[in-house]
Amino acid sequence: MSVILGLKSFFMHFLNSLCNMFTAIIGFLAFCIGYPAVETMLVAVLVLFVSDFLTRFYAIKVQNGGLYKAFINKKFSSKAFWNGFITKTIGYFVILTIANFASITPELSIIGGIISPILYGALFFYEGISNLENLRDANFLAAIPILNRLKKEQDKFFENEVSDVKEVVTEVVSNVSSNNENESQG
Repeated sequence: MSVILGLKSFFMHFLNSLCNMFTAIIGFLAFCIGYPAVETMLVAVLVLFVSDFLTRFYAIKVQNGGLYKAFINKKFSSKAFWNGFITKTIGYFVILTIANFASITPELSIIGGIISPILYGALFFYEGISNLENLRDANFLAAIPILNRLKKEQDKFFENEVSDVKEVVTEVVSNVSSNNENESQG
């Protein structure tokens, strides 16, 4: 009986330790992507991310007469799905981490304030366009004009943001050069 109680105690402590490690890892990953500082942006990206997969499944279902038929006809593969899912998840984690650290790093305060919104904006546009393309593929024709408009807005957004970044970088470089000249003269 004492052996059973000892095993029970061991497994309870072991599971408790695993839960604590899992919580610490999730907390660290959440900090890296900016939670809770940019919680609204993260929720919006997550909603678009999940809806992209759901609309992709719907498009595959409509195009093939069902998910089962798509799987049988090799139009849908669970291995390809998981490879895409893992790649997209890792890519988004890297982008969100860069956006977060660019916005909170004091040395990057000027440029980071521009880089972060560009990265978040890129994710919103990418996911929005992907969702609309999936709906278009599912023969939801009302998505086509919205998709075309969103693509035009994406081009405008990136043109404006790139010109803003060029201006800020030029200003920072000129300030650094003038400070270096002043130090060399003084």
